[in-house]
Amino acid sequence: MSYIRPCTNPEGLYIIGTDNDQIEIFYTPYISYFMPRDTFVGVLRDWWAAQYHLWESSPEFKLDKNNNEYIAWGGARITSDVWHWILSYAGWSIRMHHTTLHYLAHGVVMRGTDAY
Repeated sequence: MSYIRPCTNPEGLYIIGTDNDQIEIFYTPYISYFMPRDTFVGVLRDWWAAQYHLWESSPEFKLDKNNNEYIAWGGARITSDVWHWILSYAGWSIRMHHTTLHYLAHGVVMRGTDAY
């Protein structure tokens, strides 16, 4: 499945699932990043649960040294910034709007591990 934010795509993100259980994130036409599908789904699922307190045992945001909230799962991390969220994994990071992160996480929550 691919992701293109409806009507706009300010981050220039295109996300597709590959045949070898990886997620490929095209950040620009010339830059792409990979992440294991279960890591991508896990960190988005935990971000959603912490953001919206889905159940009593939902993961909670932690604070980094700069007092930014973050969720980490399987080597991936989603960190808050002043106006954005930052998805990072294995030395790369992508800054995205809350709306974009919400849309991606909602897809995982509603469709499960087959979302991407």
